[in-house]
Amino acid sequence: MTGNNDYDNQYLNKINNLIDSNKENKLILKGFINFLGSSTSLSTKYNYLLHIISFLNYNNWNLNIINLDRYTDFISTIERKTPSYQISVYSALKRFSNYMYVSDKANKDYMLSVKRPDPTEKMSTIERREKGFLTNEEIKKLINAVNNGVGTKRAKSFQNNWKERDLLIVLLLINTGMRCSALYKLDVDNIDINNHMIVVTEKRGKVREYSFSDNLDKYIERWLEKRENILNGIEEDALFLSNQRKRMDQSSIARIVKKYATDIKDKNITPHKLRATYGTILYNKTNDIYFVQKCMGHTNPKTTELYIRGQKNKTGKAAAEIMKNIIF
Repeated sequence: MTGNNDYDNQYLNKINNLIDSNKENKLILKGFINFLGSSTSLSTKYNYLLHIISFLNYNNWNLNIINLDRYTDFISTIERKTPSYQISVYSALKRFSNYMYVSDKANKDYMLSVKRPDPTEKMSTIERREKGFLTNEEIKKLINAVNNGVGTKRAKSFQNNWKERDLLIVLLLINTGMRCSALYKLDVDNIDINNHMIVVTEKRGKVREYSFSDNLDKYIERWLEKRENILNGIEEDALFLSNQRKRMDQSSIARIVKKYATDIKDKNITPHKLRATYGTILYNKTNDIYFVQKCMGHTNPKTTELYIRGQKNKTGKAAAEIMKNIIF
């Protein structure tokens, strides 16, 4: 099974399980999912469904009491959450309110009167995010950890059997900035070594091409050779295999990254942080936010700015230096 099909099936099963676990309200939940249509990805539908179930639980599943106040009251309960979480909930409620109105289950589309949450981040979030990337020295430390192993002698022996896989995972995440979900979906057929290209299906089904340097060739070839020996004739599309010789899931990829980054102090390194590292390195080398935006596949440079770390004091120091030269 291809990565895209496997990814879709996983989320389809999650959606169906959620709906089936709320049997008494199955019709409204299924109606909402169908209302979202094919233009909404299955992962987004699943997240929206989680938010709507929380909202309906908040209202004791009584559709008759849902009005403007019930929407705003619920939104007030998530004010301490991150801006991205608040916006996700707001988007889900907005679509649900519209569904309720057009399906004659509500007299008004109440969310039309509700303002979108302010995306401004709190200082604590900014400070935590500023630490969410690797320096050049820390990148070397991470790669050395994969090469040499971490933990006990027994653990290192086990890791050595999968070193080619783990090293390629880390190198691809840092060198391309691709999302963990895209890495998980990669099939062998997505890799074009001759043209140094990887074809990836990103969020919302968007297909992107990533170029990689010829330095990665040998790491890809080493893993492909090891992969073939591991499969021993078993047919499998997935580029990255689990210990059970099946496609690795996203949580397994995240655990690999975290395991080898344990010696990097005061930083909880995840695949998402490696994506931020990629964006930060590109920006530090180019100072071109629009170039980095293109490389990261963002539609808005404001989103890209959130991935550029370690800039907290740089602009202030640069401004002070400019003013010093002018005044003094």
